[in-house]
Amino acid sequence: MGYFIAQNPNHPAVSDMVGLLAGGMKRHRSSITSSIFNNIVVFVLCDGWLRKLEKGKLTEDDSAHNLAAETVTAIGVLSEGLEWSQFRAIFRRYKGYIRSRPGIEKNVVRLLGQMTDGLSRAMNVCKEKEPATGEGQTEDIEIEPAIKSALSQTLPAEARISTELKTNFIPFLSEFVHQKDESEVHLRVPVAVITVKLLKLLPEEEMTLLLPSVLLDLANVLRSRSQDARDMTRKTLADIALILGPSYFGYILRELRSTLTRGYQLHVLSYTVHSILVTTSDHFKPGDLDQNLDALTAVVMDDIFGTVGQEKDAEDYVSKMKEVKSSKSYDSMELLAKISTIRHLSALINPVQALLREKLTATIVKKVDELFRRIAVGLLRNPGAESRDLLVFCYEVIKESYKTAETQQVQTHDRGNRARFIVNLLNPRNHMNRGSTSSYTYKLSRFGLDVLRSVLNKYHSLMTAANVAGFLPIIGDALLQSYEEVKLSAIRLLSIIIKTPLSELDRNSDVYLMEAIKIIKEAPNTNTEAAQAALKLIASILRERRTTKLKDSQLGYLLKRITADIEEPDRQGVAFNFIRAVMSRKFIVPEMYELVDNVAAMMVTNHTRSARDLARGVFIHFMIEYPQAKSRWTKQLGFLAKNLDYQHKEGRQSVMEAIHLLLSKTNGDPAQDIVGTFFVPVVMVMSNDDAVECREMAGVLLGDLFSRADSEQLKAMLLPLRSWLEQTQNQLLTTTGLQAIRIFFESDRNNKENEVRFVANLLPRIIAPAVENREGEEWEVLYHALQLFTKMCQLFPTIALSEDCANIWPHVCESLFYPHAWVKSCAANLVGLLLADLAKGNAAGSNVSVPLIGPSGHKLEGNTMLDITRASLLCLKSASISEDLATQTVRNLVFLGRCFCQNNLAFSKKKVEELVDDVSDDSDDSDDETAVKAASKSKPAIEFIFERAAAILRREPRTTRADSLISKTACMKLLAALCTHLDITQITPSLQTILLPLLHLTDPSIPAPRSLDEQFQTTYKALVGSSQEILDLLQKKLGTTDFVTQMTVARESVKSRREGRRVKRRIEAVADPEKFGREKKRKNDRKREKRKERGSEYQDRRRGW
Repeated sequence: MGYFIAQNPNHPAVSDMVGLLAGGMKRHRSSITSSIFNNIVVFVLCDGWLRKLEKGKLTEDDSAHNLAAETVTAIGVLSEGLEWSQFRAIFRRYKGYIRSRPGIEKNVVRLLGQMTDGLSRAMNVCKEKEPATGEGQTEDIEIEPAIKSALSQTLPAEARISTELKTNFIPFLSEFVHQKDESEVHLRVPVAVITVKLLKLLPEEEMTLLLPSVLLDLANVLRSRSQDARDMTRKTLADIALILGPSYFGYILRELRSTLTRGYQLHVLSYTVHSILVTTSDHFKPGDLDQNLDALTAVVMDDIFGTVGQEKDAEDYVSKMKEVKSSKSYDSMELLAKISTIRHLSALINPVQALLREKLTATIVKKVDELFRRIAVGLLRNPGAESRDLLVFCYEVIKESYKTAETQQVQTHDRGNRARFIVNLLNPRNHMNRGSTSSYTYKLSRFGLDVLRSVLNKYHSLMTAANVAGFLPIIGDALLQSYEEVKLSAIRLLSIIIKTPLSELDRNSDVYLMEAIKIIKEAPNTNTEAAQAALKLIASILRERRTTKLKDSQLGYLLKRITADIEEPDRQGVAFNFIRAVMSRKFIVPEMYELVDNVAAMMVTNHTRSARDLARGVFIHFMIEYPQAKSRWTKQLGFLAKNLDYQHKEGRQSVMEAIHLLLSKTNGDPAQDIVGTFFVPVVMVMSNDDAVECREMAGVLLGDLFSRADSEQLKAMLLPLRSWLEQTQNQLLTTTGLQAIRIFFESDRNNKENEVRFVANLLPRIIAPAVENREGEEWEVLYHALQLFTKMCQLFPTIALSEDCANIWPHVCESLFYPHAWVKSCAANLVGLLLADLAKGNAAGSNVSVPLIGPSGHKLEGNTMLDITRASLLCLKSASISEDLATQTVRNLVFLGRCFCQNNLAFSKKKVEELVDDVSDDSDDSDDETAVKAASKSKPAIEFIFERAAAILRREPRTTRADSLISKTACMKLLAALCTHLDITQITPSLQTILLPLLHLTDPSIPAPRSLDEQFQTTYKALVGSSQEILDLLQKKLGTTDFVTQMTVARESVKSRREGRRVKRRIEAVADPEKFGREKKRKNDRKREKRKERGSEYQDRRRGW
């Protein structure tokens, strides 16, 4: 250890020699010189470490198997530093441990494997020769020599090594593998891998003599009834196949086939071959197994079609062996098709071709179809698939099927002539083969055509005129064959290659078209594969071959046949593809108009979105591209208008999308017809539809109608809007008019000033009744009126924010007191727009006088500012406030608070009394008596803001949901913003008011509210953090001394107030027990509600909600 550390000071630390040899030495072997490595091994041997490793580690129990594995690795690494004589002696000793050391055989086998790998590496180093210098190479280039271990330096001649291996190493291991003891299978099988590795070190002639016996022993193990033994042997054979390489794959297969010859062994054979193929397919190169394809195919064919396949299909053949219960031969054939070269694929097809010449049952035919399908899948994954050779292969397969059919026809004819003169003495009924039928060689043609189609579809580079031209005669013959499968494959192939630029396709397209129409006519319905393929072909021909003619009668027949298909999910794709192809050629037949009527109905009534989209695309294309009579055009628009009231929202949405597409693709009179037809229906949908999505879509569509309308049409549209707005007694019409005129203002039309002034004069009449009647059902009118005014302030600020609209703003401010949350949110946004406009004319830091005057001329009086403040604070007090409303309210209050500090506005004595009434329902606020006492004098507005924000922060949350903290979060932001922007002199009068809630939140002795809502916990933690930030800000503004003084006063105030409340409760319990009982009951009810809420939360969590 010391020597190694001295020579490698930068090597990572290790705990002992095992860690050094098994870990560091193995990872850093390339960076250690051979002399240092060999010296380490000498020290280890001299110090007796090798014996210590053997005795101390190899005999560990099962709990220390990791340490034993590291020991094995360490000794394996050491073996490369031994001299040949030492290596030979130690290998012999370890070899004997298999017999003499029971209990550690597994570790010994692993150790022998490690030493064998070390010997292999040493011999490979010796075999490596220095590269010769050729022309163009410079001799002065230094090539770093490979690191030679002591073992590689002391190896004797190859003949002596071979003699040692054949005399002392391999015979013992081979004999151990050859034993028949079932109990040692788990040891014998791994030893076979070591034996094969040693055989690889022999000359090839000698290896080929000794290898079959080892493979034969392993094959015999596969005859075992033990499932574990067979699984281990299969894995071992796969490892041996990788070790030996593809050139020896035939040896393994030969021994397996000669050993596993009958019964269940044949099942094991096919299963084992598949296992070896799966392991080696990723390591062998394509074509490495070409010389073994015949033998491999024979195993696969026997497993599928031979006795083995019949046993698998037999219901009465029962076995627990997984090799019998499953068939892997289809996978094997797919792998063979993947790893074989294209020129040798005939070896896979020839056995199937010979089988197809026989009379087959329906079961065997199904197996043939599946086998062909798996071969086709493998071919598509073959690395050589994107080549002309695969096209040649497909051509040869198809031509071969024709030759086979012709030969069989001649033989059948001769046999028939001879049969006329032969007397059959057997009973014909008993002699015939029931369930069999004639030859199926035509399936070769179908296979070749299907593979060709798949290849051309996947590799577009192969779809050239030169590659496709030779197949056209074959495709033409296949279309005229009597076999439906071949005809179907030819049609599918033709649908793909029809786009190829070949003049022969133009000449033959009429024939292809007639044959496809004939197939559809012969089909009982269009649900058959042949009819669907024929429709695809016709669509492709119409789209790609523009010169092809189609008779009106034929087109009408086809359109009638597919009328029912447009509603069928499995056929509507092909049907609509055909319809679009016909429409691309603009064929005009009466059946087309009838079909489009069905498509229009489907566009509305179909339950599938994709089907509605297909139908809508066809309908719009037809309406735009095909000639429409005036009556038909009007009828179609009326159909769309009528279906705006369809019972399902998906249908209504589809109709509105169709109207939008029509409007975007038309101009002139047709566009104005659309605008005039759909204006009122769309307005009604926008106002009255039950679905929010439909109302939103109708609003967008109405904007498109306003944008596309000409001047005359626009006047006709605005006239009813004005009439609706003027009918203020009719709430429904007024609401509809408000929504429609707002969308008109949002549109990209010009010259809207007249309508803006008309609305500005009319809005007070609309808003005033709704604001006064807070308990009525007029909130919708008020809400939409405020939304409209908001849009006017954004788009036309010079009018909406001027003195012309001064009579609207009092109603807006009054709307802040409205009970409906949407109305309050709109009013707050409007106030925000007004204050933002005022801020432009009153720079921050200047002397803000009352009234505030904005750039547009609007004046904000002091009383209005106080009313906005009062209403905003009442909004923050609401337990059901939304985040948007809270955010906007805080912005408004921050601006007003900064103004109050400049203009010193204060609430009068009368106003203060009203404020006390506003806060008197704060049952949780213990400072109501303070507010009542303060009612005897006026109060600065800024102090009132601080007081109400602090009171909301001190109030206990009504629930443990995150929504209950929205108002507290908003008030915290309000305090932070005011403390940031105001001077300390402006904050000092309210400093104690500010500190009280901050102390409460940051006091570690007060437990935080418990809640299962993670968002509530996160929000509450954010509140505490914000409180601490405000305290830090105040400390920075006040200075440490003054801040500590103020904090002490605040803490004493809290303490005295708590004591006062405690005394008060005791006195009330004696003086007024009834009131005390009511208060106690109220608190207990509150606690019970919280417990119930927490229980509900736990229940929801248990249910996974």
